[in-house]
Amino acid sequence: MKVTQCDETGQTVLGGMGELHLEIIRERMLSTYRVDVDLCKLQVAYKEMPANQTRDKGTFPRNLGDKQHTFTLDIEIVPLVGGVKPKVVFSKNREAQGSFSKVRPKQLRKITAG
Repeated sequence: MKVTQCDETGQTVLGGMGELHLEIIRERMLSTYRVDVDLCKLQVAYKEMPANQTRDKGTFPRNLGDKQHTFTLDIEIVPLVGGVKPKVVFSKNREAQGSFSKVRPKQLRKITAG
């Protein structure tokens, strides 16, 4: 279990091994200290990393109005070594760069952030 204080919200953040673990801690706080605690929606921090490099391609057809559009996603996942912070890297090939140059910078930030 890990307890931290969020400077932005002033909330005390309780970290545990899962929803059941946090629920047990909540019940223990109520029975032992008579403190009723409100738990917010559970947020899970995933820290798993792929063990092997892999590449896949998917095509997604969509009808918008009276036109058929096709979106192709070509993704490659490469495991990081040495504690490097994860990041999104866009392909340097001409086709990918041409596609991203048509996207406005605000839209591109939304793609890379989430």
